[in-house]
Amino acid sequence: MRPPSFRHPAFAAGFVATTLLGATFHAGSAQACTFGTLGSCSISIGALKFDNFKYSGFPTQDADTVGVSLMPGPKYSFQASFSPGTQGFIQGNGTLTFDVTAVSPGYTLASVSADSSTSDSNIPYYTVTNTLSGIAAPLVSTAGSSVSSVAFTTPPPSTSVSIAWVQGGVDNALMNTSLDFVTNPPQLPPTPVPGPLPLFGAATAFGFSRRLRRRLAGPQAS
Repeated sequence: MRPPSFRHPAFAAGFVATTLLGATFHAGSAQACTFGTLGSCSISIGALKFDNFKYSGFPTQDADTVGVSLMPGPKYSFQASFSPGTQGFIQGNGTLTFDVTAVSPGYTLASVSADSSTSDSNIPYYTVTNTLSGIAAPLVSTAGSSVSSVAFTTPPPSTSVSIAWVQGGVDNALMNTSLDFVTNPPQLPPTPVPGPLPLFGAATAFGFSRRLRRRLAGPQAS
């Protein structure tokens, strides 16, 4: 496992503790794996786990990574980061699949957003199609574009992700692709509120107390 080499600003941020219902997550923490070790890569960070990575397509290099940073919120930023040695020199399409699972009890996935970037603004770009189970339509982005937050249809505890890079020209600069996940914290059970005393029961208790007071106030036998 390599140290994170992402370009996301979260990796330069200081560590900020976020506490939700007793669980403390440290914003600013990050984990990463190289493409060469995807078969054994499993990233657990905060309330989520990212695993079951599989990749096929254009050749990658040793410095290319996948990783996750934990940001305030908390928000989980996944990024596939390609090194300068890969960007601009590859041709063809590629596909990365993996699973995202909420491993902390009671947590579910709330929403996801997508973003793409490239090292050269003058070269035709890849189109990136992000397909996630629980999201009605794929999130499609190109270099320098983003897809705003999209909510999961029914907040699930997990999702299966497919990222497909489709080459848009003969000479392409490959984008770095990120997906930002937001979670729902566990729902606390509602606190029971005592209901009002039934009218019949209240009247009965009132009548009994009046009879008791009369007996106690009556003449005492000598």
